[in-house]
Amino acid sequence: MINDKNISSDQIASALKQAKNQIKEEQKAWAKSQATEREIQSALQTPPPEARSVLSYKDEAPDPEKTLLGDRWLCVGQGALAVGPTGIGKSTSSMQQDICWSIGREAFGIKTSKPQRILVIQAENDSGDLHEMIKGIILGLGLSEEEERLCGQNLIIACEQERTGLGFIHGVLRPLLEKHRPDIVRIDPLMAFAGCDLTQAAEAAKFLRNWINPLLKSFNCGAIIVHHTPKNNNRDTSQYRASDWAYAGSGSADIVNWARAMLVIDPSKEDGNFRFIAAKRGSRIGWKSSTGENELKRWFKHSSGGICWEEAEEPLGGSSQYTEDNLYDLMPFRVCMPKDAFIETAKAAAGIPKSRANSLLSKLLFNGRLVEDKLPRSGTNPQKIIRRPETAPLPNAIVDKTPKKQTKLVRRKAIVVDVTARDSEEASSYIELIEDKAV
Repeated sequence: MINDKNISSDQIASALKQAKNQIKEEQKAWAKSQATEREIQSALQTPPPEARSVLSYKDEAPDPEKTLLGDRWLCVGQGALAVGPTGIGKSTSSMQQDICWSIGREAFGIKTSKPQRILVIQAENDSGDLHEMIKGIILGLGLSEEEERLCGQNLIIACEQERTGLGFIHGVLRPLLEKHRPDIVRIDPLMAFAGCDLTQAAEAAKFLRNWINPLLKSFNCGAIIVHHTPKNNNRDTSQYRASDWAYAGSGSADIVNWARAMLVIDPSKEDGNFRFIAAKRGSRIGWKSSTGENELKRWFKHSSGGICWEEAEEPLGGSSQYTEDNLYDLMPFRVCMPKDAFIETAKAAAGIPKSRANSLLSKLLFNGRLVEDKLPRSGTNPQKIIRRPETAPLPNAIVDKTPKKQTKLVRRKAIVVDVTARDSEEASSYIELIEDKAV
């Protein structure tokens, strides 16, 4: 009881407010300490990971049954990110991938190890959107009745727009995994279900590492999580390498650090054309040039015939303005040049981006205008050496003089042509004819 008559009512109110705030802070601190105690107790109940000899990994080959997509691009117990701006058709591209993979088909150049059982948990499309999307994709892909039946068995969709955080984990994800036992679960999008500040590494790690990872291991499946780029993203990406795109998604860097693999969709200046970039584990996604070199980007576009995606050419005005002749002219006479140095020269002397230079070089090698030898090196792979056909090879270089059996895939809209020729000259003329006909 306060007896001092000189204390005003405002002072009393202020003191009470201060006391209340102090009590709240103490309650928060107590709750935090309790949560920390529970986290410690939970951690103590789980045994530490097994520590093994380094040589045990050398002798243990990867289990092929653990591969879900690509060349171990996505594996059981791990996750991938699909990242892109809002409103570009991420959900449609995701659905097209899932429909293809559910029937054992390749999608966007990514092969599946088998017809996958796929669970989609999504928050952004209502039943009308899903109807239009799925009908358009099935028509665009030209699925047979048998393929539709298999897709219906293997691909299921759950719509959830309310629960986030632990409510999503224990009320949505875990029960659906328990019931359907999928090979792959797609969560679309991350921000709709995380229920935390994803710009904070600790919060992102809690959702992805502490909550998602144990479920993937418990239910023996992989995850693909759809994620957005930051809004109003005006950064200059003209000089980006594929690895630079790994941090294209919004939020903490630990989001991409968590992911085993990452695919980014980047809109071009030409409406409807998009660059797909294998930003993480790109060499395992399975994209190859005509000469078997790894590629880290592909071009796709919205179909003019409906709601689906199809393969596209790189838009004119971009790096496609550079031609085979531009690169060929940079190869000096009577000189043998390491491939890496040649690609760097193309960038420095003519401004040809590395990805475009590699693509052009593949065509020049395929057509026989340039030659690639291999120079043995001790303790490592041979060095690739580029030269003109009339230039003598280096003394120790391995020269392959036998005609190679070349395979070229030419895709235009829904047409896929597999051309196998006896030699590069025959393949070149045949491909040219098909491309002229398909355009």
